[in-house]
Amino acid sequence: MAARTRYAPDRGLTARMTATMFLLGLVFVGFVALIVGLMTHYGASSAAIVLVAVVLGGGMAIGSLFYSDKIALRTAGAVEVTPQQAPELHGVVDRLCALADMPKPGSRSPGARSRTPSPPGAAPTRRCCA
Repeated sequence: MAARTRYAPDRGLTARMTATMFLLGLVFVGFVALIVGLMTHYGASSAAIVLVAVVLGGGMAIGSLFYSDKIALRTAGAVEVTPQQAPELHGVVDRLCALADMPKPGSRSPGARSRTPSPPGAAPTRRCCA
């Protein structure tokens, strides 16, 4: 039996997410096929082609598994903010987490900060080891 939820299903969102996953998979397969095609063109042996394809494909899959969140945040220009810098944002996140009975993201360590996209034209900020 499916889990009950308070939210109505969003068929459009589901369709867009499915299309995006399919297209990203297609890009991944296309990149590996390009590498295999180039190796075939330059006369590499079948064993070398298979080895490179498996290593490259596995490396890309593992890399995307562990680094996709960091890539998305960097692409969006997200920066970490303190509750003093963005009290309204932290208040919204605190309330959402309380309603969902979930821990606040990044709350594994004291003084953890949430991320928000930086305003257009803002200088990039860097986190220092404090």
